[in-house]
Amino acid sequence: MRVETVPDRELVTIVEVLSPTNKAPGRERLRYVRKREVIVASGASLVEIDLLRRWEPMPLEVPPPASDYRVLVCRGWERPDALLYPFWVKQAIPKFALPLLPEDEVGPEVDLGSIINAMHHTARYAQVARYDEPPPEPAFPPEAQEWVSGRGSGTVVVLMIVPSSARYGAPAGLFLTLKRPGE
Repeated sequence: MRVETVPDRELVTIVEVLSPTNKAPGRERLRYVRKREVIVASGASLVEIDLLRRWEPMPLEVPPPASDYRVLVCRGWERPDALLYPFWVKQAIPKFALPLLPEDEVGPEVDLGSIINAMHHTARYAQVARYDEPPPEPAFPPEAQEWVSGRGSGTVVVLMIVPSSARYGAPAGLFLTLKRPGE
């Protein structure tokens, strides 16, 4: 997603949701890393959302802490500093401020968990998701697997599967902690 100024359409922020194509090892990952470097060097802001547990996290100057998922927010005017929001399967997706222009002290809050939750209910993923099957690789540690199997307390755990292909061998997917509607 591109955020641009009006009317001159200058690039302000790029929001990237990592896919198996740009996260899996190989040529496409390298291409994405170069694209990411160009965005950051341009002075635009970058929000990178990694909801795939499979494959190594995207490179950072300082290795990221261990986590299942992460959201990276690079404000163009604060380079090379960035905000990293790591989170585990048992945690809700953290809310973050969408960086706009430097004069906007705080951008609008993005509640990605609520957005995915609404998509889950509206698109009726619950009717097609295979909650009775184990999650995609890599396997969860035993305590997280036990929690996932029990669906947690006070939450809904959503599984979305990205279709498998010969290139990736097995489906990539995600388990996320989301609040039930009305909580």
